[in-house]
Amino acid sequence: GFFSAQLESHYPGARIIALDIAEGMLLRARQRFAGSLVVGDAESLPIASHSVDLVFTNLAIQWCNSLESALLEFRRVLRPGGWLLLSTFGPSTLKELRAAWACVDDYSHVNQFASLAVIEQALTASGFQNIQVEAQLRSIVYPDVIELMRELKGLGAHNLTAGRARHLMGKGSLARMIAAYPRAQDALGGHCIEATYELILGSAVRHGWSCA
Repeated sequence: GFFSAQLESHYPGARIIALDIAEGMLLRARQRFAGSLVVGDAESLPIASHSVDLVFTNLAIQWCNSLESALLEFRRVLRPGGWLLLSTFGPSTLKELRAAWACVDDYSHVNQFASLAVIEQALTASGFQNIQVEAQLRSIVYPDVIELMRELKGLGAHNLTAGRARHLMGKGSLARMIAAYPRAQDALGGHCIEATYELILGSAVRHGWSCA
């Protein structure tokens, strides 16, 4: 609900709709956002065609089964001249965690994320224009690997890759991964770890009327 409240403040008088597939997330948003709450899937939006001026999606489209389906839905609900603003993760996200797990086994333990080029191509294929996409690398410091994994679990960032392990992970495998994760020094000279996040930020415009 953080950005829903920001949009509500930035566009006084506008109707802001907060949509999420998880009802629990919407109930949490209600703590800071007074607008409309809708339970819905980004790939099948329960919103009328050509009815909104702005679609704002923050760190959500990477969990969609089909990026193209979500983008086509965004375009469908937008009025001509409407804007899409998006942020998502790029392929360098959690590269340290991915490399550490690679030292343990051949399973895929970290989600794979679409590149800037793939997202730009998908926007074009979905009929958007005035497309602008950029990538930024951010590094976040954690006291240890367990704290990083705890945060990822709290965010609901479950591993959805086809090559993920289908069995419970043993303590030995986890310990080997933690040992392989590169260490850094914090400002006080203690040990910490860093995790890279590649943020892909994009904007696009829906032009013209069509049946879609």
